[in-house]
Amino acid sequence: ELLMTGLSIEGVMNGLASIGLPEDAAETLTSVQAFMAVDPLLASLHKQSVDAKARYASLVKNRGKRDPMTVVAADMYDSADSAFRTRLIEVKRNCELRSRARALSNKLKALADIERNAKGVRRHARMQEEYHRQRRGHLGAVRREAENSHALLLWLWWMLYFTSKRATRALSLASAFAQVNDNNGAQRAAKTA
Repeated sequence: ELLMTGLSIEGVMNGLASIGLPEDAAETLTSVQAFMAVDPLLASLHKQSVDAKARYASLVKNRGKRDPMTVVAADMYDSADSAFRTRLIEVKRNCELRSRARALSNKLKALADIERNAKGVRRHARMQEEYHRQRRGHLGAVRREAENSHALLLWLWWMLYFTSKRATRALSLASAFAQVNDNNGAQRAAKTA
């Protein structure tokens, strides 16, 4: 039975589950569903009405509207629906049940707001995580490019260093050769003079 004296959130959710109402707080609770949640007899009559309607629809489909079983099922559905509607009127007139149903509806609306906010926070967190993941990927690519550029720069420096050393050596050899030639030329000129 679903007689809720203390309207705790857990009690509300368990009560909704016991009468087959949606547990998702984001779904709006109609006034009829709220009344069914606080009045077990109304919930039972609603279930009987829904079952009778399903039986009637099945018989119409399988046997046709004029079949005697279908006519009896139609009468049973009308009777169950009338009982449900009569009890609904009684429940709506009962101040205590009406205030409990309103409190339940307000609590579920508050739960829906909390759930909606939580979904927004989760969505924001996912977006932040995606941004940071992309940023880490971009920084990794920049780091790899910098490492490649650094390696290229070291290679170029090495090439310039050794090219410079070779050029210096070649120039120093050329300079030494030129000096030797100048000295030899000066010695020859001094010998011939």
